[in-house]
Amino acid sequence: MGRPVLFHPTSEDTAMTTDGRAAYDQTALRAAVLIHEQLSRRGTQDTAWYLSEVSWTTAARLRRQIALAREHGWHRAAARLLGDLTAVL
Repeated sequence: MGRPVLFHPTSEDTAMTTDGRAAYDQTALRAAVLIHEQLSRRGTQDTAWYLSEVSWTTAARLRRQIALAREHGWHRAAARLLGDLTAVL
C-alpha cells in the first residue's frame, strides 16, 4: 500500500530561507486545494487516497523543484512543474 497524500517538511525544507518556506507553503496549499476540488467533485470525501512509492517520490521531487524554481524567480518553470505535480496527484 502507498503513502497517504500529505506533505511533510523534510530536513531540506527546514533549511530553506524564508522565501523558500513561503514557496513550499504556497505549493502545499495549491496541492491541497486541487485535491479538495477533486474530492468535492467526486463526492468521495470519506475516502483515503494513497500514492504508490514511485508517485510519492515523484511528488516530493517535483515539490522541491517547484520551490527551487520559485526561489530563482523562474515562474514559468514553476507553473509547468506544478502542472506535473497535479498530474501525479
